[in-house]
Amino acid sequence: MKRRIFCLILIISQLPLYFVSAAEYSIDTELNPEFVEYTEIASFESSESEYIPSLISVVSPADLGETDTLPEKYDARDDSRIFESGVGQYTDNTCWTFASCLASETAIKEKFGEFTNLSEQHLKYASSYENDNPYGYNKTVNSGGNFKIFEAYASSWRGLVKEEDDPYVYGGAARDYETVTAKKPVSFHVSDTIVIPNVAQKVGEVTPEQRLAHINEVKKYIMQYGCSFGSMYWNSSYNNYTTHAYFNKSDTSISNHAISIIGWDDNYSKSNFKETPENDGAFIIKNSQSETGYYMYMSYEDLYAGWDAACVTGINTSDDYGINYNYNYFEPGAQFTFEPGTSKTTVNFKSNYDGEILKAVGAYTVSRNLGYSVYIGKGTSGNESNEAKYTLVASGTFEMPGLHTVELASPYALGKGGTGYSVRIIYSSLERYGVPIERNITGGVSVSNVKTE
Repeated sequence: MKRRIFCLILIISQLPLYFVSAAEYSIDTELNPEFVEYTEIASFESSESEYIPSLISVVSPADLGETDTLPEKYDARDDSRIFESGVGQYTDNTCWTFASCLASETAIKEKFGEFTNLSEQHLKYASSYENDNPYGYNKTVNSGGNFKIFEAYASSWRGLVKEEDDPYVYGGAARDYETVTAKKPVSFHVSDTIVIPNVAQKVGEVTPEQRLAHINEVKKYIMQYGCSFGSMYWNSSYNNYTTHAYFNKSDTSISNHAISIIGWDDNYSKSNFKETPENDGAFIIKNSQSETGYYMYMSYEDLYAGWDAACVTGINTSDDYGINYNYNYFEPGAQFTFEPGTSKTTVNFKSNYDGEILKAVGAYTVSRNLGYSVYIGKGTSGNESNEAKYTLVASGTFEMPGLHTVELASPYALGKGGTGYSVRIIYSSLERYGVPIERNITGGVSVSNVKTE
């Protein structure tokens, strides 16, 4: 009897890996070149951009629709959407793991109706270079990170792991990756995220109108999903420890701390802050500092109010698909920028078993309002330029940047094990847009440590 295995392909997952060859466009692609036999980007007209995101989508209040429907105050705790683990980062530099896990815990509650405590411990070990971790960044267990590292971890099914299976321990004692970290049972898969683009390259360049629009957009997604990852510049001199109110207006500061945004209060008095902002109003945030974490207010006029916002928008139990075909184990390190029009990405795979059925394709994007069409070519080599040799299996629009899982209109039968096939996505946009690629930049990934089989 044939095995019918439902599988998910992440063609452009956390790190959309190797869309073009190094020889063709002189792009540094040291990571895992053996994984892809042939890849293609059509209509390559613009320059490569070193860091992501380089495209800034300026949002005006009018773009957000009926923002007047947002209440003056909202606190996700009032709707029992925020999990209280009673654990904080203490002296570890793992704020990003707590903010990422809380966003995921909130998504689990939204989907399944009950909380699950997730393991920050597993996330910090699975993402660090220690004891030959093949998926580790050049970072210690208790050093910093970001939401993109979390997305890479989650989309490649290295997590999510329950707290009970890997409890948090302060400090970073070494442990073997293969026999400890890799053996922890994965209980949930993150299928979708949204990343709310910042409105300028630098916080000091944001106008008051842009800041208002951005704050309203972050509010909208907090209302919808209950919690947003965010960043801030933490300096105790800006914090009022009596009122737990924080306001930093310095345009020379660089973000150094991740927090969770769980609500807002438009009427929170400006007099509560150590240095008085011009107007009332603040986000409600959960700060993982201390042994237990705590809640505080962050002025709307803080330079980092709503900065680096991102939400987990789709989550499933670990039995949603049987196999994840994925080349992409790290966060995007660069992107190609395209003028309005279309571009295509094509990646080759081989099925493992007889009777596999492809049910979904994953993609990671960095631009707003990006049209997509997904094609499958069975027996193709990936270099066919004619779409007639491919079958259209899904199409639509990715409204926001982030991780996307696209369910195919009909399951696609792959046939016998070992069958080669190509997955092609054609993107289209009326504006300039980016397509991300995996690239080792500034020593972020240890090349000698990357798994290549």
